[in-house]
Amino acid sequence: MKFSLILLCSACFFLTACKPKQPEYRKLDMTQFTFATPEELASMRVDFTKTDMRLIQDILASASRVISQQSTLEQEMPLLGTPNYYVPKLKTEEIRSVGFDRGRLTRFPAENDWETPSVFKGFSIGFGRNSTQAPWTNFGIDVKHLYEYTVSLPVTPAFLDTLGLVLVKTVPDQPCEGGKGGKCHAFMYRSRLHPKLGYIFLTDQDRSDLKSGLPTNFRSVEIRVIQP
Repeated sequence: MKFSLILLCSACFFLTACKPKQPEYRKLDMTQFTFATPEELASMRVDFTKTDMRLIQDILASASRVISQQSTLEQEMPLLGTPNYYVPKLKTEEIRSVGFDRGRLTRFPAENDWETPSVFKGFSIGFGRNSTQAPWTNFGIDVKHLYEYTVSLPVTPAFLDTLGLVLVKTVPDQPCEGGKGGKCHAFMYRSRLHPKLGYIFLTDQDRSDLKSGLPTNFRSVEIRVIQP
């Protein structure tokens, strides 16, 4: 019995002695950081202009015509740009998606300024379908900019009216960008021009108002065929 007790005490002493030393945490010195002034924040703005918004509006209208089969991808290419089909590795697989090079709107500073960090605004666009011979059934546009900058992407009632969009509902706490970008507000619409299509705008929660029905500063828009 005494031997067992001695063995147990020895084991406890051994484990205690071998326990790794806990790292020491130093208190963060906030004096090491500086905060941006209002002037510096203003210089970091990435604003989408009325011309930019008109281009996005035209692309959404073009995509709606393709998804509703009122037009073809080929007919809309002068606006959408050059297509980049995503060809699968195996020849037996289906070509189900296509993207376009139309996206970049602005890059600043100038292309030849290599000393200043590059900032740009623009968007990426693409269509999807179920098989190579099937019609295109969904479209997506993702706004591209550096989110640490102050961004203004204005959406007015006229922007929605031109597309014929009628608000169906708004939903908070929806995943942004495939669930990797936090939570977003979702604004869901149907179109008077294309009744079989549904439109989902995702916006930053702190930069849009669900009650207003306007998806200001949206991150992405999805168009897809829905049940009538």
